[in-house]
Formats: sequence, C-alpha cells, structure tokens
Amino acid sequence: MDAFALGPVLISVPRLYAIGCALLLLLAAWLLLGLSTGTRVRWFNGLILTWLVGARLGYVAMNLDAYAAAPLDVLKLWQPGFHGIWGLLAALIWTAWSLREHLLSMIGAMALTIGTSALWLVLVTLVPLGGDMGIRELPDVTLENLDGEPVNLQSLRGELVVVNLWATWCPPACARCRCWPRPTPGMGSRW
Repeated sequence: MDAFALGPVLISVPRLYAIGCALLLLLAAWLLLGLSTGTRVRWFNGLILTWLVGARLGYVAMNLDAYAAAPLDVLKLWQPGFHGIWGLLAALIWTAWSLREHLLSMIGAMALTIGTSALWLVLVTLVPLGGDMGIRELPDVTLENLDGEPVNLQSLRGELVVVNLWATWCPPACARCRCWPRPTPGMGSRW
C-alpha cells in the first residue's frame, strides 16, 4: 500500500486523494454556488458525513454474509470497507434534500459532487503519487501457506507465485480468502 507518513499518522494515497478532492469541492462550492455561509457549511458537513455513512452501509450490504458473523464490525469505520458509488448516491440524496430551496445551487452542488467523485476515481486509477507496486525479485521471507506450512519465497524462484495478504479483522477479506481456487499443475499461465 502506498502511503504518506505525517509523524505518527499514516495516510494511504487513496485517502489522501479523497481529502484533496473534498477540499477542492469545498473551495468550488465557496466560489461557485452562491450559498450563505451557514447553508454551505451545513450542506458540506452533512455531505461528508452522509457520503461516509452511505459508502460504509453500501459496502456492508454488498458483503452482508461476511458481516453476519461479526455484525459489530460494521462500526469499525477506521478500517477499509467503503463503496464509492453508494457514498455518491447518499451524497446526492443529501444534496437534493438539504438544498431543496435553492434549485440552481442544488444542481451546481450535485454537478460538483459528481465531478469531484469522478476526479477521485481517476486519481485512484492512475495513481500519480503512487510508486511502482510490482516487485522484480521475491524477498527472502518465509510465510505460511493455507495449510500452515512454512514456505520460503526464494525457493519459488521461476514459478508462478500468488501472495494473498489479507486482514484477519476484515470479514469480507476473510470470506474472499476462503474462496480463492487452489492452483493445480495444469493452470499454468491462466493464473
């Protein structure tokens, strides 16, 4: 994961992009929407909160079976697990409701919200601040396979290697880990 360290705080690149896009949205709203300060602050603060809650609930709904075993994990908002489309939908609903008395500002705010969300998506896709994530050589590290046996990565030189690092505290990650197919000798380049 690419991240920036600010003292003891580690901010992932996608979250840094989200913060930047939110600040850009706030600046554009201040310059373009013509709303009073109180209305603009209420809309923007509600927008951020609504986006986060909508994105989290959408993610949980899409992974409901994984959260069924540990329903309180839904409240762990500091962990990954947000779905941008659901957050955008919630933000647009909030914008329509909170700016219902200001039709032109509502349309402008919706356009700005969609635009900054699209910008965030482009930034996350292109990763202009991220480094090259691929590695050229396997490190000299010993990991456990799914059967609990130690495997030294250096011993796999020349073979197709899939390393799936997942978080034990993330129910969807645990569920996805169990559904990976076991490689067979005939799989070759399909993996």
